[in-house]
Amino acid sequence: MKEEIKVQDIYYWILSIIILFYSGSAVSVISSTYRNGIVFVAVFFLVLRLLERRFTVSKSLRTMFLLYFSFMILITAVATAFSTFYLRLFATVYIAYEISERIDCEKFIAFYGRLMSYITVVALAGYFLVNGLGFVGEFPRFVNFNGEAYRGIIFFNFIERLPERNCALFWEPGLFATALTFALIFELIYQEKKRFFRIILFIIGILTTNSTAGYVMLLLLFVLFSTKFQPKQKAVRILLSVVQILIVIAAIVVFLNLDKILIASGLYKNTMFAKLISNAFLESQRGQAIQDSFASFMQSPLFGSGAEQVIQGMNYVADTATSVYALSIFGFLGVGYSVFYFTGVLKQKNLSLIVRIVFLVILLGILNKEPHLDLLFTWILGFFLLKKAQVDDKKSFIAKKAIN
Repeated sequence: MKEEIKVQDIYYWILSIIILFYSGSAVSVISSTYRNGIVFVAVFFLVLRLLERRFTVSKSLRTMFLLYFSFMILITAVATAFSTFYLRLFATVYIAYEISERIDCEKFIAFYGRLMSYITVVALAGYFLVNGLGFVGEFPRFVNFNGEAYRGIIFFNFIERLPERNCALFWEPGLFATALTFALIFELIYQEKKRFFRIILFIIGILTTNSTAGYVMLLLLFVLFSTKFQPKQKAVRILLSVVQILIVIAAIVVFLNLDKILIASGLYKNTMFAKLISNAFLESQRGQAIQDSFASFMQSPLFGSGAEQVIQGMNYVADTATSVYALSIFGFLGVGYSVFYFTGVLKQKNLSLIVRIVFLVILLGILNKEPHLDLLFTWILGFFLLKKAQVDDKKSFIAKKAIN
């Protein structure tokens, strides 16, 4: 039994390295060839399925969405100029589906918490070496295909011009903040036994990213945490709900208007807030990116403008608003990308309505602050949300049947 567990752990660690590599690691963007390597991983999973004689697929929403996205990619690839992007995206979606078919939800959530704990400890140690002890030039230097210079090693790196922002192993600090946000969501709403050391560790990790969006997500995570408290008095419960809703609204307003708030209040003169305002200006560029992507969608709403045309015509950081970016590439079929995550969150019937709403706001915020369209872990999360809902529905049905 112990040997089986050890073999399983080895399998999970190898799989984790592959997932991390194709989920925004800085090393993966040294060359576009590295990212295209995910096609070979997909071929491996397909061959494995054939060797196992698994010729049938589960009758589930996960399979329906896999077929939908396959159709979406195929139609656009045929209707527009060919791009390796389509092959890479299909490979990403297929691998995410296969992983959701093979790994139990509880094991996935538990292992992800462990993994992010290790990553965060290494990241904080590296961050202290760079910003506390001044170890900068001692780290190896490498440059990605966009010309951005990094320093670091495989499990910790930082952007050379922004050493004060903790990236961990990712290509930007915002992705590290995102990975930690997901870890905190799992810890707060899915884990029966809360590990407060992990929660504190993850919060510290987010603080070291100096990410505006990360700070806003912390506010929303506080709302998630507060939903665990259920006062007996009806008036207090109503008051708590009102406060939770106000915090959610305030977080959204602050996130969308941070640069204006800092300038109007004069806080931009403060060194700490000056860092935030530079991030906020980037967010305003992302607002422009939404307009550009939507304009591209309106030019070809049926089949989309295609990956090649959209990528070549990108201004600002157009792919960061992933929901609209998907529309610009795939046309009206691209709306399925957002529906995929809407469905996964809203079907979590074991969670209260306020928790599902906050979860959805956080997820939509994350999807539209960074380029997630071909990030493997984001697709895995979507498929696992659907699987968790299916498993919970089955348990509920069995429980009701036992009572009757």
